Amino acid sequence: MHGLEGVKHMQTARVPGIYDPGAADQRLWAATECAWATMRALARRGILAGPSGGAAAWAAVQVARELEHGVVVAILPDSGARYLADAHIWTTPLEEAPCRLAS
Repeated sequence: MHGLEGVKHMQTARVPGIYDPGAADQRLWAATECAWATMRALARRGILAGPSGGAAAWAAVQVARELEHGVVVAILPDSGARYLADAHIWTTPLEEAPCRLAS
């Protein structure tokens, strides 16, 4: 399911003329559930990000896990403030292990 508001679903999105797919080193697809799980994990660490920020942080962690050394930067494009009233996002499912930020 692609349920991240504001994040393009590249398979079905209109591609702008300035987009250069060769400019990216790789593309990562964050499942909606992983974006929400990462958003909740960030909130537990004091960072209030929205689902798009959760997806960006999840992708950054995936990249960092593959590096022997280096720096990974993620831009969190949204605040979680507008999602505070959405209980379904903040309710933690029993199993989030596949989306876990860190052990």
